[in-house]
Amino acid sequence: MKIQRPKKFRVGATPQEIIQYLEVFLANTLTDITTAMQRLTFKDNFKSYTARVTIEAGQELPIQHNLGVIPTGKLILKSTGYQVRDGDSAWTSEYVYLKNEGSSPVTLTLVILR
Repeated sequence: MKIQRPKKFRVGATPQEIIQYLEVFLANTLTDITTAMQRLTFKDNFKSYTARVTIEAGQELPIQHNLGVIPTGKLILKSTGYQVRDGDSAWTSEYVYLKNEGSSPVTLTLVILR
């Protein structure tokens, strides 16, 4: 998105000319910003890492991410089961750990958030 720069006014421009120009300029700028914001995706808004993993029953799985910091959270987008929680191991700047407490394997699609 490229926002235009306001024009320079000639010496002697009336206050009404300046006000009229600014009203149009600001309305156009707001429209441009609104349009750009509506096109953003979830990934555009958050530094994150998306993973699809399968966790065996009763197991904790380390999931490598590329965020470079300890993540602040996770969002599970899809899951074939529901008994998955944060693992017993502490999250690091390279891995998060999830544990499947169910009796069958669970496949997840998750987003790890910076």
